[in-house]
Amino acid sequence: MMMGKPLQMNRFVRLSTVGSFASLYLYILIVQTNKMSSTLVAVSHGDASRSPSGWGWPTRQDSRYADSSALPTWLSEYFDWHNRMRHKYPGDKILTDPKAPGVIIKNCAYKCGGLHDRLGHLGWDLLLANQTRRILLIHWCTPAPIEHFLVPNKVDWTLPRSSFLDDRLFSNTTKVHIHCDRAVEEWTMLFDGYVEYIQGDAFFTEHVDIAIDRATKGDLKDKKILRYKVLGDDFKLKQRLMERHNESDPISWSDSFSSAFWTLFKPSEGLQRALGDAFKELQLSSPSDYNAPPFYALHVRVRHPRGH
Repeated sequence: MMMGKPLQMNRFVRLSTVGSFASLYLYILIVQTNKMSSTLVAVSHGDASRSPSGWGWPTRQDSRYADSSALPTWLSEYFDWHNRMRHKYPGDKILTDPKAPGVIIKNCAYKCGGLHDRLGHLGWDLLLANQTRRILLIHWCTPAPIEHFLVPNKVDWTLPRSSFLDDRLFSNTTKVHIHCDRAVEEWTMLFDGYVEYIQGDAFFTEHVDIAIDRATKGDLKDKKILRYKVLGDDFKLKQRLMERHNESDPISWSDSFSSAFWTLFKPSEGLQRALGDAFKELQLSSPSDYNAPPFYALHVRVRHPRGH
């Protein structure tokens, strides 16, 4: 835990979107646990030799990410490959070029939960992208595009504008929501036929494997875009990584999560200004101000105030 000057608890802190992102911002700065050893995850379960032909999976030495030493090998290599593909197929070519790999989009079209539901299971998101050999993209319809809050840092996960896509997907460039959710329905669901929100044991032990097989060699293989909503169970991810891939780094509860988060995201200019104002109001040093004394972090989680 960061030590130093404690917060003055008599200050009134408003609950807002900025406050939620600030909590996340502070939370991932705190070391969650000791780093765990890592081993290579096969590109596809049960077949370590399968790799995207001609796509050139790089070696660990090619990594160029924040705290990349904290990332397990498979994740570092996925980020390398992801960047190579987006460089090779810039802009909407990642969607329109027949030689480009497919994309898998974690989308929020309507009800998607809070920040943790959307961003707290990055390990699952990245594992799905790796195992389906697709480019991970993130797209929100509500409450606003994710780019209003977070923008790419080292890896570009944004959905490019394209004539290939429905204009309604980008109709929420302001806070006005105009049928973006209906446009998303045109994308094929990775877990078509299975309930993503109510996930029983069979979902993680059977349905995930079925979906990956369909995306890599079945009826979804040639779909340029696949989408999914909420996916996450930290224990199930840890169990799968260990049992299927002999990988001891659980992502969610190791240094890898914060490293992966900062590889993917950085605050938008608007969020950065709001965070700066919040730090100033609370008389705290900015996390980027290494000359200032450190501080305690307080993370408050409350239920939605229904009926109030």
